[in-house]
Amino acid sequence: MSSSSYIVRLSDSATDSDLTETIKQFESKGGKVSQQYSLFRGFAGSLPEEHVSALEAMPHVSAVEKDQKVSIN
Repeated sequence: MSSSSYIVRLSDSATDSDLTETIKQFESKGGKVSQQYSLFRGFAGSLPEEHVSALEAMPHVSAVEKDQKVSIN
């Protein structure tokens, strides 16, 4: 089971309890949260790749992006 790191963003209308429930579901699928964000409602963490589509289908999730390094040249 291969895991990758993802950034998960919730919708603007998501509440704190929606975030808590999304994190619970993320962790129940083998995910490990590494960071919660304050600029937007969301978090980063690793998740087995076969569970990404289930995460994307969750009601308050607006985006799931693979975490990657970004550089400015």
